[in-house]
Amino acid sequence: MNRIKTERTLTLSLHFLFWGTLLFFGHHAVGQQMYQLTQFMLNNYTVNPAVVGTYNYFQARTNHRFQWAGLTDAPITNVVSVYGPLTKSPMGFGALFYNDITGPTARTGLLGSYAYNFPLSDEVRISAGLSVGFMAFRVDASKFDLGDNTTSATDPALLTFQSKTSVVPDGALGVYVYASHYYVGAACQQIMGNSLTLYGKSVRPNVLRRSFYVHGGYLIYLSENFDIEPSVIVKWAPPSPFQFDVNLKATFLNRVWAGISYRHSDAVSFMLGYRHNNRILFGYSFDFSYTRLRAYSGGSHELMIGYQFDKLK
Repeated sequence: MNRIKTERTLTLSLHFLFWGTLLFFGHHAVGQQMYQLTQFMLNNYTVNPAVVGTYNYFQARTNHRFQWAGLTDAPITNVVSVYGPLTKSPMGFGALFYNDITGPTARTGLLGSYAYNFPLSDEVRISAGLSVGFMAFRVDASKFDLGDNTTSATDPALLTFQSKTSVVPDGALGVYVYASHYYVGAACQQIMGNSLTLYGKSVRPNVLRRSFYVHGGYLIYLSENFDIEPSVIVKWAPPSPFQFDVNLKATFLNRVWAGISYRHSDAVSFMLGYRHNNRILFGYSFDFSYTRLRAYSGGSHELMIGYQFDKLK
């Protein structure tokens, strides 16, 4: 009876997450300090450290995003992650490296993660995770172009056209509730909220904003060979408004998948993927912007490559 009650409660929570996102956050969308991935549902660890240890095998993932193709100094993001469980303990470990370049600025980070999970019922478990590491923020002021404006060349914000790097500790916290056919998670990235030191002292406006995420997905088996998975992610980095993605992925024979994603006031994305011998994964997505940016950009491309190791006994 307790198991049925828990299942119903979590299912209602997931439905509220999906429809509440559409109803309450449908009029806001902004960019984030954190890197952005369209195929996050194929690697939830990039969002939430509590995911490590929730699978019965180790896995490696790389994500490579080329945003706004055709624009000068458009963002390029590379993420590499490895994570998995201990053999006989309800816990897991992972590591994540990222490099996010946008014109004259770049963010490079390395995080190690730990998570512990325990059962809520026979079917449902909950995991809590922590990531700790560092982030290096680099500004290459030699790439600044003032055009014909030379009167501002002495502005200290221009860093005398030199390259400056600020290295600060970084971290994340997350919680993740999951069963065989659904999950709901919440996480906070850049939880320390450190200030960057680029001028020899801490400058208040250069702050790493805490970024909050709520994400969930539900696996629906339509037949023995075909299933669909709707998912959603809500992002918030105050004082910015909320942003959200709604996604639908269809998989055939647990091998080939295709999907579509909607990012409010930004883009529609199309996804394709293939799993080879239940080991190697390939995923590709293309973002088509429906904003005025489409007149200047050829869209965004993202490639995911993954490898799944043997299941632990």
